[in-house]
Amino acid sequence: MPLVNERLVWIDCEMTGLDLSADALIEVAALVTDFDLNVLGAGRAFVGLGAYAPSDDGNRLAYTIDTTGYRQYVLYVKDLKTGAVSAPMAVRVDGVAWSTDGSTLMYAQEDSVTKRTYLALRQKLGGRAEVVFEEMPCQPCHGYYCEKFAQPECILRVPVTRVTAAIDRVLLS
Repeated sequence: MPLVNERLVWIDCEMTGLDLSADALIEVAALVTDFDLNVLGAGRAFVGLGAYAPSDDGNRLAYTIDTTGYRQYVLYVKDLKTGAVSAPMAVRVDGVAWSTDGSTLMYAQEDSVTKRTYLALRQKLGGRAEVVFEEMPCQPCHGYYCEKFAQPECILRVPVTRVTAAIDRVLLS
């Protein structure tokens, strides 16, 4: 016997408080699925929704999706007026936020091996991503400094020729 309604509608609302007459709605997300939760992931073995954020003007939704099961989230933007979805904008994304005017996305990116979030980026729609902040993946080793910025440098990023030259200087002095 077929069910009258074979769909589930999941709605998530975030508000500034609990008083419906006084507080403002900040975010709304909706997802329509079947009882096996397979609409979003139609044709895929796994789909996980990660971070999501609507633009302040309500015209776009930035969201991340993992189709691997290993928390490897890919960033997309959906135009809520036309329904058009962008090509993948970034991989290994771990959070997303819009600029106030809705023209720029800010997001964090994780290392492909350690899965540790280490980059903060911003990207104008249709433009290239630019790094806003990069955290070093390890602690700098004593004695190594970046020549350009006079900051500690991670030993993993120091070329072998610099290491051997430093050893030679110590041994020959």
